[in-house]
Amino acid sequence: MELARLPLRRLASRLAEGIDGTMLVLIVSLSMLGLAALFSASYETPARVVNQLVSLGGRAGRDVDRGAGARADADALRAAGVT
Repeated sequence: MELARLPLRRLASRLAEGIDGTMLVLIVSLSMLGLAALFSASYETPARVVNQLVSLGGRAGRDVDRGAGARADADALRAAGVT
């Protein structure tokens, strides 16, 4: 296996070479600030923060699903004769 022969540092640098470090720091900082504001505004309810973290982590999968649902809705409208 090719991956097993690569040193860990070389593998990490290959994975991170396309990532803009400044943008990553800004996004993570703003996300943490938003989560802190949410925690404070929700009367310190951890469940709200956990739900938001799940939403942030699963955003890409939902966008794909939403796209498929929108196409299905458009197909249903076309089949019903609505343009």
